[in-house]
Amino acid sequence: MERVNLKNICYILTYYFLFNVLVWLTHLFFISVFTFFHFILDHPINVIENWIYHNGWEVITITKFLSLFIILKFVNLKNSSKEPIRDMIVNGFIYPKKEIFVVITFLITSYIFLGRPHLINNSTVNLGNISISFVCFLLFFLIDVFVLNSLDRIYPVKSKLILIKTFLCPIIFMVFTKFSFGLILGVNSSNMTIFGNEIHFLIYIHFFFILFLEYLEGTNWSYSLLYLMLFASPLNTLFGLDPVWGENFTVYKMHKKITIVEVLALFFVGAVYLFMKKNKKQELNYL
Repeated sequence: MERVNLKNICYILTYYFLFNVLVWLTHLFFISVFTFFHFILDHPINVIENWIYHNGWEVITITKFLSLFIILKFVNLKNSSKEPIRDMIVNGFIYPKKEIFVVITFLITSYIFLGRPHLINNSTVNLGNISISFVCFLLFFLIDVFVLNSLDRIYPVKSKLILIKTFLCPIIFMVFTKFSFGLILGVNSSNMTIFGNEIHFLIYIHFFFILFLEYLEGTNWSYSLLYLMLFASPLNTLFGLDPVWGENFTVYKMHKKITIVEVLALFFVGAVYLFMKKNKKQELNYL
């Protein structure tokens, strides 16, 4: 059984790595095509950079959706279900426990206390930018969750080896995010967040925590959606932590810089709390 679990983990990591390679190639293709047409129209380089910057989230989301569609076509060849995507969505929804709401509330209040955000008078803020940033940032993570959930159903792992996925997949996610979307994330120095170049570590922490929730509660996408909707996406959109647009279209701005060490400490407390609550419930059920 342990051999099967190890083999399945290798399949999951391999397929997920290939998915990210596909995202990288697809994104490179789209950027090349857009740039080519701009050059045909004899647009200067700054016009091209501005177009890539202002349409960055849309390009990223289209790229990931197309890559999701392609990779699932291959992954689901081994799925016996006639409607694997529907089954994954339906069976992947579970009702969240109150503990996750406690942790999300803790994280939100801690960020507000540490960063001391203040409302800014930003004339560039509009509902369109806020909506695009919120939805696209959510899909940015959720698409990868769907890929991994689909793989989990075909290559189940029934041991603590699942922790390998919890630690390694966010690394793959972070590295390919840096290289795949570098043309967007680094196109303009004015789109830096309060974390600067450390924003990639925050992306890792977000995805690690999402997979940690799955490790505790089983394969599902509802916990990921809840975490992204109530915490990660609002933090990204409203408080100037957008990795594409930075603080340019934000509503609030952090008065004090929050360090990655402080962020790690907050998530560590949240993870320990969830782990202890789960163990306590298991002990009560055993008794």
